[in-house]
Amino acid sequence: MKEDCKTPSTSKNVKIEDKWPFKITTDQQSILGYEDGFCLECFIGEDKTISKPFKLSQTSKCLTTLNAKKDPFSPVYFDFSAVILDKHNIGNGYKTFFKNTDDINCPVDKCEVL
Repeated sequence: MKEDCKTPSTSKNVKIEDKWPFKITTDQQSILGYEDGFCLECFIGEDKTISKPFKLSQTSKCLTTLNAKKDPFSPVYFDFSAVILDKHNIGNGYKTFFKNTDDINCPVDKCEVL
């Protein structure tokens, strides 16, 4: 059941076996991670007991694959010019500043200047 202990769960992140001892397993391979709330319902004949709500979460693998490089390059100085003839390039894309150890499963999809 979902965290409200009334609605049936549709999550695929948690599974419970249908035979004793009713082993509960979770998805540990979710690249983007997840957070789900659950209740368990158990029966003895017609009598049932519902657990208190609990949460499961898996941190995104992608949070650990992208890291800032320590020293991407030496400081860059631009002379003032009243006439700007061209734009000055200070890097060759995000890879100048970051290292991503898993471009396939965790591709960088956005960068911003802060």
